[in-house]
Amino acid sequence: MTVEKNKRRINKPLLIVAVIIVLILAGVTAWNLFKYKFIKGKINSTVYEKTNGLYTIRYDKMDLDEVAGYLHVINLRIIPDTAMYRQLIAEKKNPPLLLELTIPELTIGGVKTPEAMLNKKVIGRRLLIDSATVNFYYAKGHPDTNSHAAGQEMYQQLLGDLQEIQADTVDVSHVALSFTDIRNMEKTIEASGISVHLRDVLVDSLHSNDSTRFFFARHVQVDGEKGVVKNKPGTYFYHFDNFSFNNDGGLFSIKSIRIAPQLSEEKYAAFSKLQKDRFNVSLGNVSLKNINLRRLMETDIVADQLQIKEMNVKVYRDLSYPRDKKIRVGTFPQQLLMKLPVIVSVKKLTIGDAFIEYKEKNPKSDYSGKVQFVHANAVISNVTNDPARIKANRNCVLDFNARFLDMAPMHAHLVMFLNDPNGKFTYSGSMEGFEASNLNVLMEPMGLAKIEKGQVNKVDFDFRGHNYGADGKLTLLYDDLKITLLKKDSSGDQLKKKKLASFIANIIVKNSNPQGKKPVRVAEVHYERDTNRSFFNLMWKSIYTGVKQTAGM
Repeated sequence: MTVEKNKRRINKPLLIVAVIIVLILAGVTAWNLFKYKFIKGKINSTVYEKTNGLYTIRYDKMDLDEVAGYLHVINLRIIPDTAMYRQLIAEKKNPPLLLELTIPELTIGGVKTPEAMLNKKVIGRRLLIDSATVNFYYAKGHPDTNSHAAGQEMYQQLLGDLQEIQADTVDVSHVALSFTDIRNMEKTIEASGISVHLRDVLVDSLHSNDSTRFFFARHVQVDGEKGVVKNKPGTYFYHFDNFSFNNDGGLFSIKSIRIAPQLSEEKYAAFSKLQKDRFNVSLGNVSLKNINLRRLMETDIVADQLQIKEMNVKVYRDLSYPRDKKIRVGTFPQQLLMKLPVIVSVKKLTIGDAFIEYKEKNPKSDYSGKVQFVHANAVISNVTNDPARIKANRNCVLDFNARFLDMAPMHAHLVMFLNDPNGKFTYSGSMEGFEASNLNVLMEPMGLAKIEKGQVNKVDFDFRGHNYGADGKLTLLYDDLKITLLKKDSSGDQLKKKKLASFIANIIVKNSNPQGKKPVRVAEVHYERDTNRSFFNLMWKSIYTGVKQTAGM
């Protein structure tokens, strides 16, 4: 599916923008209805007729001064007919969104009424909306109902019959936002404490492409306290805390992002019924800097830098369950980036002070082993699926540093070739020395083996990967290696030594590299990928193949 076609979908990162537009429209619509004195019973009927019965409008109290250009409304409500919306869904004639809006207090001041009446202009000083509640009911839309609206320029949709909308200030405070699935009436997106502040708003045909404005305003400030996206049962909730956007300098920041599983590790594995990674992720102090606002208006995400100052990632997999049969060719990170429905282009992504853990339960041992990277940091350059950027530079480069199992410093360098038909990439790295027995936290539960003694001096690797495998070299320098093979004790939950197998293994395994005065052994690896497995599995297995080859296993 092309980027252009996908742009017609609802774009969740720009939902706040939709709220801005809806609230401005609510204020402007109210003024236009009221200023012509559709007051005594005519307001509701007018809205009802204009929307073919889909909406009615009500309010409790209104103060209107035509001469001063002042309007104050208490408890303004736009009420949708959900029964009619369901009927339109059944007939495949529905719009994708249905709005429900409550504004406890709406104030419009300083409107130049005579000019508006004569020249179809709304020019005012200030629009204030406080503590509004916005809910969108949603369903799959159909082209025949919204093709005309989708093809219109945004300024035309906002203006309607007007020539111009102008305001010095638009202040929308303490908004509660939600999206409700009309099928089951469950709220899938909720946000609270949203405030929108616009300065120098101008909507007309002459300024629709003004690069100095963002959504028709010279200055835009959007803040929010909390947001949550609720995925289907058994998967994840996505939490967002304390987010802010300012068009001055194009800065978006958020204090906390959490991807929280709804089920425990054990219950998630049982629910999935297959081997499946369970993620638990938190990101802290995230900022997107120098955003290209013109491209953002087109739903493209183009910026100089994405910075994540803190990160905690935990992944769990239970090997007790069968694998799926999915072929994962075409799912490398750079390939998934190319398939995104929007253009993404970030010059540099930086990650600091990260903790990364992969935990795997082995049914043969009935224990779980953990691979951990502590105090990790990474810099990724040229993260893009923009054809113009790729033509100039097709290399997406990752430099990664961490402490492996918090015992040895390591470095990795990954180059992904963007838009390569064979998914080509290279990866190289090194790790400093450590006591080999420290690996037993992995070896015992995951490999049913124990390192009795030994010293790893250094590891170096250099590989070239593609859709179906990897080729490269690995050098592992070590001394005085001795191992024990294990099995699960049938009379309990302990692991015990396989004496004969361990004796034979220590005869076969080469206990040092180099051995005596012999040259250093360098493993030449040709690894064929299991296409049912992931990108990271390919890298790990190719490196592990080199380790086994060096040790004579």
